[in-house]
Amino acid sequence: MRIRQVVGVAAAVVMLAACGGGGGAPTVQNATSSAATSSSGSSAPSTSTSTSSSPSSSSSSSSSTASGVSAAVKTGQCLTDTTTYQVVPCTQTHVYQVTAVIKDSRVNTDPTARQVLRQETCNASLVKFSGGAPVGLLAVGNPVALVDDPLNSTRIVCLMHLRTDGDGANLPINYTLQGKLKGAAAFKYTFCVDKVAKGFNIVKCSEPHVGQTTGGYLSGRYVDKFPGDAHLIAQRAQQCPPLAQAFLGTKSRADIKQDGLYVTKTAWAQGDRYAACFVKVTSGTVKKSLQGIGDKPLTSYR
Repeated sequence: MRIRQVVGVAAAVVMLAACGGGGGAPTVQNATSSAATSSSGSSAPSTSTSTSSSPSSSSSSSSSTASGVSAAVKTGQCLTDTTTYQVVPCTQTHVYQVTAVIKDSRVNTDPTARQVLRQETCNASLVKFSGGAPVGLLAVGNPVALVDDPLNSTRIVCLMHLRTDGDGANLPINYTLQGKLKGAAAFKYTFCVDKVAKGFNIVKCSEPHVGQTTGGYLSGRYVDKFPGDAHLIAQRAQQCPPLAQAFLGTKSRADIKQDGLYVTKTAWAQGDRYAACFVKVTSGTVKKSLQGIGDKPLTSYR
């Protein structure tokens, strides 16, 4: 799936619906079961072949040129941009980091299938490299552009970077992203939305908003057939409530509900396999992140 304004290369369509209840469902209050189609912006991850080299928190000084990414590019290296692909130590200001360099020549005579494979592979590599959720975060995983990699028919070079909340601009950082999105650390990179419905916009959490992402999960593999709405809704009921509880720091609130996006049949056909989870207030708006609210009164967040 794609979260609007957050991730770039191939936008997929997802369905917005509340996380349902069912047997063993956590006690965070469930939203209603209505659904609405929504364009979103996060990349469509998938499982992939193994990466070629071990990630590291700092990069070597291997050369790069304006003609594209180096043939010697390595997992863990940090890059200033995707024009020169200049490699710098990860402690220096940079935007991108290499999450995987994978030898893979599958479907390289089919441009559409190849691009889906590349995109999903790189989102899976983001998850493996950073430890974070595949969607629902201000983290983006994309393959290097075909024109920028002379070895694109035999390998997939994957990059990740962060976006700012609100305007979705690339976020320069001076640290490695390896392992930085594991567990509760990922909540630092969630984002707020003006509404949890079709056509939502990402806004700064200091501005009025009704919902916030809590993370996401994998709905299936690239090679899998569409499992049907009932299966995906059941997945959502299992995956979203625990994320909501961990994010909020409480098991039950009447004024905050859980919500989720699951993949439609159309989006599945486009290669989308990931779904995102949200929490949202039942009325009005808030001007703070809801992370760790626990049992605090919501009035202090208005």
